[in-house]
Amino acid sequence: MDIIELDKSGDRFRLLFDTKGRFVLVRIKKEEAAFKLCRITKVYLGVNKVPFAVTHDGRSIRYPDPEAKVRLIVVCVCALLHLMSMQKISLCFFAFSRLGQ
Repeated sequence: MDIIELDKSGDRFRLLFDTKGRFVLVRIKKEEAAFKLCRITKVYLGVNKVPFAVTHDGRSIRYPDPEAKVRLIVVCVCALLHLMSMQKISLCFFAFSRLGQ
């Protein structure tokens, strides 16, 4: 559900779960990288009976659609994420470990 972008090659990937709960990288286009997919983990009523929906990455959405349920996937526009600057490095390293094997 997060987006990974490699500047040197120009590739963009979306990090998703497969049916067995493993991470899978799916190649996406530049237009698709402008938004993020978020899963709703909690729906509740706040102060003064204001409805809230909380996503898997901690975002709170006030006044969600009345049909919003837990485990529903919603689209979040990432306009605010571009304001955060990260240091660009050319080395990318993924480490996976299998404990007990």
